[in-house]
Amino acid sequence: MKKPGSGEDSGTSAGRIVEIATALFAEHGYHGVSTREIAAATGLSVATVHHHVGGKHELYVKVFRSLLDAAEVFFGEVAEQVGGADLSDPAVLRELPGRLVDRFVDLVDQNPVQARLFLRHWLDGAEEFNAVEAELSLPLFRKIDEALTAARDAGLIRLNVEPRLFIRSFEWLVYGYFVCGAFDWEHWHRDPHDPAQLIAFKQLVREYIGRMLGF
Repeated sequence: MKKPGSGEDSGTSAGRIVEIATALFAEHGYHGVSTREIAAATGLSVATVHHHVGGKHELYVKVFRSLLDAAEVFFGEVAEQVGGADLSDPAVLRELPGRLVDRFVDLVDQNPVQARLFLRHWLDGAEEFNAVEAELSLPLFRKIDEALTAARDAGLIRLNVEPRLFIRSFEWLVYGYFVCGAFDWEHWHRDPHDPAQLIAFKQLVREYIGRMLGF
């Protein structure tokens, strides 16, 4: 069975290693986990881990790629839905963004380790991954930037800010919520996966998107 965005079949040794390493990297960061610890968590020897996925650097690249694979799949779904929608219908323009917001929030809700991995990756700031990160990330983000710019130029949205700033802020809004949850007077933060909180958060994101894109 292939995990969403993993790029590996979780039923294989390589897929299982990537899945377990994703959780460890998300919790402790790249520098906070050794290959020996990853091997111990999988029940395999260090040599076997190396055989299936390479060293820790190569394994982390596979894990990071899984984040982008999931994002690429989601963007493809968005492009397909937008391409098949009647954007000349005002009702469609009002409803479509909300459906897409709900879909993305549900996706992260079902794979919360990805949110922690995203934030941990940025906190680590491992410079040795800058080049590979740019190579893996920029093609997808260029597609999103181009799609937003085209929609703005066609008069479908009103985006009065730099698209790249909007993309980054949207990422942090959603991933940040799933790491810390909503603010709570009694317990400091609430469970982000609580159904009532998810409904409230989706409403917040819809409001944010609506104001930013002029729906």
